[in-house]
Amino acid sequence: MHRDIPALLQKNRRINRKIITFMDVMLSDSEKEQFLPENMDVYNLLENIKSVWENDYSWINIQLHVEEGLEYRSAKDIFRVIFDNLILNSIQQNDAESILEIHIYAEKKGKYIYLVYSDKGKGLPSKYKFDPMRILEVHETSRTKGHGIGMWIVNNTIANTGGEIQKIEGLDGFKMEFMIGDKI
Repeated sequence: MHRDIPALLQKNRRINRKIITFMDVMLSDSEKEQFLPENMDVYNLLENIKSVWENDYSWINIQLHVEEGLEYRSAKDIFRVIFDNLILNSIQQNDAESILEIHIYAEKKGKYIYLVYSDKGKGLPSKYKFDPMRILEVHETSRTKGHGIGMWIVNNTIANTGGEIQKIEGLDGFKMEFMIGDKI
C-alpha cells in the first residue's frame, strides 16, 4: 500500500471532502456570533439541548444533574458541539436499545466547569476497553460507515477552551469526565 502514493492521496482527498461536508452541516445550524463568550445559564442551555434531542428521539431519556441558575462565561455553541456529538454517539452506539438513559452532571470549579457525561448503554467496543482515550483520535471509529471525527471534535473543542478530558470509561455503559475552560 505504501507504494501506491497516488491512491493514498486520492483516499485522503475523499476523506477531507467528507470532513468538510460534515463540518459545513454541523455549522450550518450555528450562527458565528454564538461562539462569542457571554454569561450564560448552564442549566437552561443543557435543558434546551436535552429538549431538542428528546423531541427528535423519543426513546432517549436525558437526566440533568445541574444546579438551576449555574452561571458560566463561555460560548453556547461550545456546549452544543460537545453535547450534540456525545449524544449522537450514544444514540448510534445503542440504536438497538428500546430506551437509552443519559446523565449529564455539571458543577463550577474555579474557572472551569466540571462535567460528567454518561449513558446506560452497551459501553465501548472491545477494541477500546484497554485504551479508551483512543476514541479521541481523528478517523477512529468502530462503526462500518462511521467517519471517526465526532469524538475528535469533542476533544479539540474542550482543549481549545483550556479544558481537558480527564477520564473515559466504557465497561458499564459509557462515561466521560472533563473540564471546560474559560478560553474561547
